[in-house]
Amino acid sequence: MIISLINMANGAVSDELLQSAIRAVNRQIAEDFAPYWGFGAHVRLEGKTGRKRADVDPADMRGDAILYLRKNTDLSDAEGYHDRHYLGIPYGFVFLDLSAALGEDWSVTFSHEALELTADPEANLLVRGPHPVERQRSVFHWFELCDAVQEETYKNTVRPST
Repeated sequence: MIISLINMANGAVSDELLQSAIRAVNRQIAEDFAPYWGFGAHVRLEGKTGRKRADVDPADMRGDAILYLRKNTDLSDAEGYHDRHYLGIPYGFVFLDLSAALGEDWSVTFSHEALELTADPEANLLVRGPHPVERQRSVFHWFELCDAVQEETYKNTVRPST
């Protein structure tokens, strides 16, 4: 799977810093995700097709999914999210303003959304688990791979490219 990352943060994150984060996430996918799950993905930086297009534009996709980095959002409870376009194209958003307001580095949300797009690009998988209140019952939960551990981070050092 190839995830096209589109930088729509209007200069808030330089492409150089973004490339460093992409290398770290690609390493995380290759070394920590793929060996366990048996499949992986590769994130690469792409350009927006045009200024007048909608925020979620299938023309932006050069790979299998699109991840947008945005400066601001109108959401109040999510630093990022993923879904699929009405044409079935998986996409996600990372919002810099919410990450900053919560005191969390945006790269944590970027990693979170990249991993969840990799694991469930269509955002349609469910897993069976205990009912949140009645433990003797089973229910189906959304397969949000990173949500159970979203407060945990770890350092992933990437050497500068040559």
